[in-house]
Amino acid sequence: MKVLYKVWNFVRSPAYIKLEQPSSSTKGHLFTNLLILGVVFGVAIGFFNQSLLKLLNIDLGAHASDLFIAKTSAMGIFFSVAIVAPVLEEAIFRGPLILFKDKKYFRHSLYVSVILFGAVHLFNFQFSKEILILGPLLSAPQIILGIFLAYIRIKLGLLWAILLHASYNAIFLGPIIILKLFNISLE
Repeated sequence: MKVLYKVWNFVRSPAYIKLEQPSSSTKGHLFTNLLILGVVFGVAIGFFNQSLLKLLNIDLGAHASDLFIAKTSAMGIFFSVAIVAPVLEEAIFRGPLILFKDKKYFRHSLYVSVILFGAVHLFNFQFSKEILILGPLLSAPQIILGIFLAYIRIKLGLLWAILLHASYNAIFLGPIIILKLFNISLE
C-alpha cells in the first residue's frame, strides 16, 4: 500500500524526479508492486465492467483482440503484445515526458499522456454511442496502468516502463497464448 500512496501523491502533484541511485532490490520491489497493483485493478475493473454491461444488457460487439487472437499464431500474439506494443506505446506515450521535465507543463503533459493512452484503447471496440458513454469506465484499466507506467518511467526510466507494460500484457494474454500453443479451442 505504501507504493500506491506514493503513486497517488505523484498523480496529485506530478514532478519529474527520478529515484536517486535505487538499489536492485528497490527497483525490483517497485516493479513487482506496480505489476501486482496493475493486474489487481485491471481484473477488478474488468469484472465490474462486465457485470455492469450484463446488468444493463449492453452488447459492445466484438473486441478487436478477439479477431486478432483468432487469426494470429501464439508466437505472433506474444511478439505483438509483449514486445512490439509495449515498445511502441511507451515510446509514444511515456517517452516524450522527458521533453517536459523542467517545464511548468509537465503535469499537463503527464495527464494528457495517461488519458490518451486510455482513450487509444477504446479503438479496440466497435464505435457506438455506448462506447462514448462508457468510454471512461471501459478505459479505466488502461488509465490506471498508464499512471503506473508513467510513475515507473519517471522514477526508474523508460526501459522499466516497457518491461512493466510487457509483463502486464503477457500476464493477461499468457493463458490465451498457452491454449493456442497446445491447440486448445478458445471457445
